[in-house]
Amino acid sequence: MAYGAGGVVLGGLAVLLLGRRLGPVIVLTALLLGVALAGTAVVSRRVTVVGLLAVVGGSRVLFDVSTRTLLQRAVPSDMVARLFGIAEGLSMAGLAVGSLLAPALLALGGARLALAAAGATVHAFPGGHFSGFTADTMRAILRLVQA
Repeated sequence: MAYGAGGVVLGGLAVLLLGRRLGPVIVLTALLLGVALAGTAVVSRRVTVVGLLAVVGGSRVLFDVSTRTLLQRAVPSDMVARLFGIAEGLSMAGLAVGSLLAPALLALGGARLALAAAGATVHAFPGGHFSGFTADTMRAILRLVQA
């Protein structure tokens, strides 16, 4: 419930937060999402965990909105559907890998290890940092798709 509430609150504010430069929003939301998710692994107070889950939900919504907006801004209209397909396919592949790894992580170290690993994974992709995620990145991906 906290995840959804955070998404609704920050999703409603997305219009105010998203300006012309989406790169910083993408970086900030990815960092917040990962830190808050990993934080649930080390925090024991329920109220704090609920707050962190709200941050995770809100960060996820803003991340999704800003990355999709960047894709639509940076890519010619005749290529948007192709890149959306690639992005969604990669997203589903990530969910599948996470679904396969979660039971193993739970068996190895319990919920704390699984949550910490999930939070760390956000920062591990792409290439360990999000600092270069800009419209130029989207154009480079577009060139690969067109080739």
